[in-house]
Amino acid sequence: MEDIASEGALERQASSKSSDTSKRQELFKLAKVVGITTIVASAISQEYASGVNLIAPQSVGVYPRIEGLVAVAMFVTGIFLLPKIFLFARFSSTMPSAGSTYTWISRTISGPVSFVVSFVWFVGVAAAIGVIAFAFTTFLSGAFALAGWPGSTFLLSAAGRLIIGLLAIWLAVFVNLRGVKHYSMWIRVFLILVVVAAVLAVAYSLGTSTTHFLSSAETRTGVKLAAPAHQSTTVGAFLSVCTLFVFAYGGVNAAPTLGGETRESKTTMPRAIYVAWTSIVIIYTVVVASIFQLVPWWAVAELTAAKQTDATSLTGLISIVAPRAVGVIYSFLVAVIVVKALLPQILGCSRTMFAWGQDHILPEIISKTNKRNVPSVAIIITATLGSLFLFESVFTGFTSGVIVRSFSVLLVMAVLGVGVLNVRFGQKLRFLDKPWVTEAVRGPGPLVAALLAIVIAVVLVHATLTIADKPLIDQPWLQGLIILLVGVSLSIFGRFDARRRGVDMKMVLEQAPVE
Repeated sequence: MEDIASEGALERQASSKSSDTSKRQELFKLAKVVGITTIVASAISQEYASGVNLIAPQSVGVYPRIEGLVAVAMFVTGIFLLPKIFLFARFSSTMPSAGSTYTWISRTISGPVSFVVSFVWFVGVAAAIGVIAFAFTTFLSGAFALAGWPGSTFLLSAAGRLIIGLLAIWLAVFVNLRGVKHYSMWIRVFLILVVVAAVLAVAYSLGTSTTHFLSSAETRTGVKLAAPAHQSTTVGAFLSVCTLFVFAYGGVNAAPTLGGETRESKTTMPRAIYVAWTSIVIIYTVVVASIFQLVPWWAVAELTAAKQTDATSLTGLISIVAPRAVGVIYSFLVAVIVVKALLPQILGCSRTMFAWGQDHILPEIISKTNKRNVPSVAIIITATLGSLFLFESVFTGFTSGVIVRSFSVLLVMAVLGVGVLNVRFGQKLRFLDKPWVTEAVRGPGPLVAALLAIVIAVVLVHATLTIADKPLIDQPWLQGLIILLVGVSLSIFGRFDARRRGVDMKMVLEQAPVE
């Protein structure tokens, strides 16, 4: 009889566990199908195009006192971000989540603080969606012109930029709405294109003499290029360029937003983050070092001063020395690589909004998913906001810009570091029964990383809070302040709305995220 009773108890226990598992599965709205390759491809794809093809070579025109240290600045920026990468990996090993940094900061500090910080990041990426769509038409026009095809002038008109830019954004929406498996297929194809473009850039840079480039550039542009008198690089210029390059590394922030859709995410995601960071540092540094081995920094500065902006992108520099057919192929390749950044940008923003909805920070419709298990409402809102930034880029030329995007990445990095310190020293008793938080900050590694993250973020942000000769409305500190105030207002509204709906926000944020 005892054996029968024991067997009955075991059956009831197994049935109870099965029921709990079933109930938890019902809570899942996202598909758990992503592997390490997709995560790495998303991180590399989000900013490679504009980060390397535009910002890296043109940084010399903005900060000429960087001189020949552009590639060094690119590498050092990657190293500066290592504390953030370490923290991302540790938190992903215990709390992989679609909300990623929003979730981690909300559980280690508070919901309102985390929402405001993640909102600044969200706006920076949404602005980048508009800028990428705008830049795509520029690259496409250059490719058309180089190929001798009609339409290059139309692509640079307001109508052309709007039509093509909007088509690009909403095509990326279509791919995202088809599901994360469909997204995964395309983003891996684009990763291959990135590698091909990088190999071509390195091959032509290392296989061509500087003398040939200078003579070809003078013939093509009519600008007389001559080395200036030597001036020493300043620390301020170096740090300012590093801050610009934070934009190029912003794609690493996109990787953990796939945490809610990753298979065996607690082990896969940390590995993917390290692989993505290592790959990005190597690819970016090698490409930038190669191009500046071919093109003297002062030549880029003089071409920029002469308003020859078409010649100061990586595409333009390669086209000057490559055979016409290769230049045309490379130009179209880069145009595709530029526009592909829209896919991970829309995905990253929509998954952050999904997490806001699940935590009841904003109305739950934000976390609504379609039959392919993707947050369709959040995707459409993200694309709509990106489209508005495209309109702004076309008609006013004003956008939140590269520096505000960099500021948002650094802000996330610093506040996540503060969250680690809060768990370790600020509110230790609050986290005693939350191993999914305490495990992430265990040991000396997270403490050292947190302190370094805060110091590095403060130094780099301080280097570019203001830009000389820019009007007040274009100053990064003012743009950042406006976005912060909007985020605070939305946070207050969200808390009042949650209270009206009977949601206990404190209880919500005391739990680990469902996904």
